[in-house]
Amino acid sequence: MTAGGMTQYLSTVQDMPQETEEYLDKRIKTFMWEGRSVAPINNDILFLPFDQGGKNLLSIKDRNNAIRIKTLQGYLTEDEDRAKWCYLADDSFRKEVPQGPVVDKKARISPFIQTWAPLQKKLPRPLKQMYKTAKKFDLKFDALALAKDVKGEIPIWFHPGGKKDLSRHNNSSCANCLRDIHGVRTV
Repeated sequence: MTAGGMTQYLSTVQDMPQETEEYLDKRIKTFMWEGRSVAPINNDILFLPFDQGGKNLLSIKDRNNAIRIKTLQGYLTEDEDRAKWCYLADDSFRKEVPQGPVVDKKARISPFIQTWAPLQKKLPRPLKQMYKTAKKFDLKFDALALAKDVKGEIPIWFHPGGKKDLSRHNNSSCANCLRDIHGVRTV
């Protein structure tokens, strides 16, 4: 099916706009119900597997969310094989910071492992969609136990385990000295 093959490949490469998602969803439903304006059964049932009474129909929205989560997984990989686009994405996220709370440029590492959030309206669409999907599914830095070396790599500024109002501490003269003079970035 073209709606599932070609579109999903393109979504993997360049993301799919929401309007296109909605358009394809409507086209699939129109095809399934032979143009009838009212569906005889609930649309959610269409996506169920055959053995549960469904039609095992592709959910474009769910598939795109899965693709975005997989892309996020690749983005968050921190090893020598990290894709070059990830470094560009880092820069895009770091550039687009709202007016408050103040997040010093040297303190910005990643909104996925820190408590600051990028200004979404200025992000490129694929990054905006990836970020929105992460927020929608509450994907965040969370671990039961971390190795000592991993703990040492967690950013100290806007720390994910810190209190809610960190901007006061992260932007103090002491923090500025630690960041600017001493180059402190991690725990």
